[in-house]
This record gives sequence, C-alpha cells and structure tokens, in this order.
Amino acid sequence: MTKNPLTMIGLTPAILGLGLTQDELYEYCTRTARALFACVHPDRHHGTQRPEALHFSEAFDLLKDRQVFNAAIKEFQGQRRHGSSHATPRSQEEETLRLRFQELQRRNAVLMGEEKKLRERVQHLEKVNAILRQSVQKYEASPTNQRATQSTIQRGGRLSR
Repeated sequence: MTKNPLTMIGLTPAILGLGLTQDELYEYCTRTARALFACVHPDRHHGTQRPEALHFSEAFDLLKDRQVFNAAIKEFQGQRRHGSSHATPRSQEEETLRLRFQELQRRNAVLMGEEKKLRERVQHLEKVNAILRQSVQKYEASPTNQRATQSTIQRGGRLSR
C-alpha cells in the first residue's frame, strides 16, 4: 500500500491497543477522517482551499473502501509486532480507562434497551388513554346516560329547594 490512510489522519499502531473490534476501529477511523476533513473544508474558511483539505479528503476517500482499511490495519499490526520489543507495556491507567470504556458501552446498551421498553410502554398507555376517552365520550353522548343525567339533575333540583 502506497499511503496508509490511518497514518494520513495522524493515527499510529498504538490504536490497536485500545481493545476495539475491527468494526469499532473502522467506525472510529472513518469518523476521525470525516471530522478532520470537515475542520479544514473550504466552506469553513470562506472558500479558501487549504492544503490539508486535499490530504484529509484523500484519506477519507481511501477509508471508504473497507479493503484499504483492512490493509492499513494489517500494516499497523506488522509495525506493532516488529516494534513490540521496544514498545512500552500498556500503563495501568490505560488499562483502567479501556475497561471503564467497555463497561460504559455495556451500560449504555442496557440503558438504550430500557429506553426502548419505556417508549413502548408510553405508546401503549397513550393508546389505552385514547380508547378510554372515546368510551367516555360515547357514554356521555348515549341517550341512556342523558336520561339518567336529566333525572339526577331534576332530583338534585328538588332537594335543593
């Protein structure tokens, strides 16, 4: 591969140490490339073309191809293996942050599921409420109820005299 799009957006093989899945890495890298390109886009600089815009645009375009991304990751893995004897082990802080991040992702997934359930319950209760309103309206409009209401009013009127 001539140009590694991950290197073009400032990433290093250390990104492999985050413990992300291949799909999570892909999402992160494409999001990073898109964000960098958006920062230097000519529309944000009154139409002035910045040299970085072409660089990040090219990286973003390369990353759109999943095979190019996979090759870039493979290159990073090779670099990491060859440089592993010189690499410093992951610090305790990094490991703690990685585990905390994974826990937060898990909790977020649980909360998203709970939110979905609550939304479904609210929708169900809104439907029940609408049915009850319609039933009350029908009851109030029924001739039987009108006669009963009339007799109650008349009896109430006699009692108050």
